Amino acid sequence: CTSISGGAADAFDKANDAGWVPYDGTDNGPFKRVYTGARDLPDIIGVELWGSFETYRTQSLGYCRVDFGDYENAFDLSKIDGLEGLSGKVDEGGSYGVWESADKKLLVIAARVEGSLSIEFNVLVGDTPTP
Repeated sequence: CTSISGGAADAFDKANDAGWVPYDGTDNGPFKRVYTGARDLPDIIGVELWGSFETYRTQSLGYCRVDFGDYENAFDLSKIDGLEGLSGKVDEGGSYGVWESADKKLLVIAARVEGSLSIEFNVLVGDTPTP
């Protein structure tokens, strides 16, 4: 997710090399690169990933979301706090959480709904790189 949402030129290759199986047919458009794929991880079957990197005249934005089943609520969202410098909190029921980096350029949002967990990364990359 960090490579895709950060705009790394080799992000799609890294994802494929890491075992993600890309879906075909995503329309990227003139300003957006999109990657979608799936893979199984230890103890987690059917993980799906959707990521994009958008480049506009003065700004670049990244987004990545990972979705997977968490029927037993085994994934402890409170453990995200402090990870890689993120700070935030989880709601009292443990179903939703929001964290951000100190520089306010990364926002992570997690939501658990009906046995499914989604974790999304929103990245304000900054100035558009020159070609």
